[in-house]
Amino acid sequence: MNYPHIFSVAEICSKHDIEHAVISPGSRSAPLTLAFARHKKIKCKVIPDERAAAFVAMGMAQQLNKPVALICTSGSAALNYYPAIAEAYFQQIPLLILTADRPPEWIDQLDGQTIRQENVYGRHVKRSYNIEADLSSEDAQWYLQRQVNEGIIEANQYPKGPVHINFPFREPLYTTETVEYPETKIIKSESVNPVFTDTQIDSLKNELLKFERKLIICGQNQYTPEVLGFLEQVSKELKIPVVGDIISNIHSIESAVTHSDVFLSSDKSGLDKSLKPDLLITIGKSILSKNLKIMLRKNQPDEHWHVQQAGDVADTYKSLTRIIHGEELEFLKVLIDSQSSEDFQNQKQENYYHIWQIEERKTQRHIDNFFPQAFPSEFSMIREVLSQANSVNLHLANSMAVRYANFIGIKADQKDITVFCNRGTSGIDGSTSTAIGASMASNKINLLISGDMAFLYDRNAFWHNYDYSNFRALVLNNHGGGIFRMINGPSNTPEVDEYFVTNQKNTAKHLAEEFGIEYLLCDKKSKINNYIKRLLEDDGTPKILEIESDSVNDKQILQEFKAAYNKLK
Repeated sequence: MNYPHIFSVAEICSKHDIEHAVISPGSRSAPLTLAFARHKKIKCKVIPDERAAAFVAMGMAQQLNKPVALICTSGSAALNYYPAIAEAYFQQIPLLILTADRPPEWIDQLDGQTIRQENVYGRHVKRSYNIEADLSSEDAQWYLQRQVNEGIIEANQYPKGPVHINFPFREPLYTTETVEYPETKIIKSESVNPVFTDTQIDSLKNELLKFERKLIICGQNQYTPEVLGFLEQVSKELKIPVVGDIISNIHSIESAVTHSDVFLSSDKSGLDKSLKPDLLITIGKSILSKNLKIMLRKNQPDEHWHVQQAGDVADTYKSLTRIIHGEELEFLKVLIDSQSSEDFQNQKQENYYHIWQIEERKTQRHIDNFFPQAFPSEFSMIREVLSQANSVNLHLANSMAVRYANFIGIKADQKDITVFCNRGTSGIDGSTSTAIGASMASNKINLLISGDMAFLYDRNAFWHNYDYSNFRALVLNNHGGGIFRMINGPSNTPEVDEYFVTNQKNTAKHLAEEFGIEYLLCDKKSKINNYIKRLLEDDGTPKILEIESDSVNDKQILQEFKAAYNKLK
C-alpha cells in the first residue's frame, strides 16, 4: 500500500484549513482513516451510519462555512452519502467526499462491497476525481496531490459545494508502522470579489430609473448583517418592498415582508395584480412560498434581474431576463445610488410599497389575534416556542414544521436567531443529523423543530460518542405524515391513512432514554411555558420537548386560520 502518498491527502487538507473529518468505519477505507486519524491538526469524528454521517458533516460545514472531509468504505456506504451530497449541492455547502473503492480490475467481478463508484454522484457534485490505484511513479504522486488541491479549491470557490474524490485501494490496507507525513504540493487560489466597473454602474443606474414598481425577493440565504443593513436602507429610503420567507433570514429588517405566503393564499379580488412589479430583483436561493411563486408566474414582471457572483441561475418565476454577476452588497449600493429625482415616479414606487406593507401588517395582526388555540395544537406550539426563542440557530425540518414556522414568522427584534432548513432537496431524511452537526460546530443553542416522521427516520443522528449538549428539539408528534392531510390530492383519496399518512405509534421517549437526552412530554396546557423555558435553557443538557396531537384537528385549525384571514377587510 502506498501509505506515504495517501497520508499526503490529509496533509494537503490540513494546509487548506480543513480541520474536521467525519469518518464511518470500514476496511477498504483504512488507508484514508489512518491518514486522517493520526493527523494532529485534524479533528475526526466517527459516525457509523453513513447517511447520518454525511448530514452531520454538512451541518458542520454549514456553520463553519468551509469544507469538512467525509470518509467511507466502498460499495453501498458511498451511496448512503448521496442524499446529503445532493442537499449540500443545492444549498452551496462545501464538502470534500473521500470514498474508498476496489481497484479497477475487480469492478463488475462480483467482488464484495464493489459497485461502479467513478462519477457515482453524477451532476450533484461540482467535480469528481478518480485517483490512480498505482501511485508508485513520481508522476502519479504529483497527479494525486494536484487532484486533491484542485478538489479543495473547487469546493471553496463560489458557488461552494461538494466535491468527490474516489480512491481505489489494493491490499494490504493496514499498517502498524509509523508513517511520516510527506512533503506536499500546495496550490492556493485567491478569491476574486466581483465588483462593477464605472460603466456598468452608470448603465445599471440608468436602467433602474425606467421602473416605477420595483420588488426585491430574497431566497434562502445566510444571515449576513451587512447585506441586511443595505436591504433595510433600500426598503426605508427607496420604498422598495423586500420580501422573503423565514428561511431567507431577513426577519431583522423591520419593514421586511415575511408573511406573503399567508396573504397571497387569500381570495381577495385583484390583490395579485396590484402586487405585480415592473422590475423583479432576486437574490439568494430557493423560496418556500408556493403562493408567491404562483402569483409572480401569473403576473409576470416586465423584467426580472437575478444577482449572484457566479454559477447557474434558475428561472423560478418564468420571467428571468437578466443575470447580473456581482456581489449582492455591491448591487445594493448601486441601487441605493439610483434614486430618481422625479417626484411622480417616486410616489408610484411608494404607493406600491404601501400595498405590500398593508397586507403584511394585516397578516401580523391576524396572527396575534388568532392564537392561542385549543391544546394540543402543532401550530400553537410552534408559535409559543418561536415567541420565546432568542440567540439560537433555528433548524426547521421539512413538511409541516417549516410551513407552520413560515406562517408565524420571527419578529424583527429577534435579531440573534439564524434560520437553517434543508430546502436544497426538501427531504425529511437528514434534518436531525444536520442540526446535530451544527451543534458540534457552533456554541449557540441549536433548536430543531421537527415532525415525528422526520425525527424518528433520522434517529441515527444520535448514534455516536460526541457532545451535542447544545442541541434542543421540539417534536410535533401526530403519529404519521400529517402533511398528507393538508395538501390537495392525497387528502381526498380513500388510501390516505394507509399509504400516505402511514400511521405510526412511536414517540421520542425511548429514543431520549437510549441516548441520555432529557425528555419533556407536554401533555397539559399548564406545562407549556415552563417546559419551553426548560427546553431553551442553556444548561449544557440536550433536550427533547414533545407534544402529541391529532392530525385531523391540526388540519382543522390551519383551515380556520386561513378562513379567518379571508374574512378580514
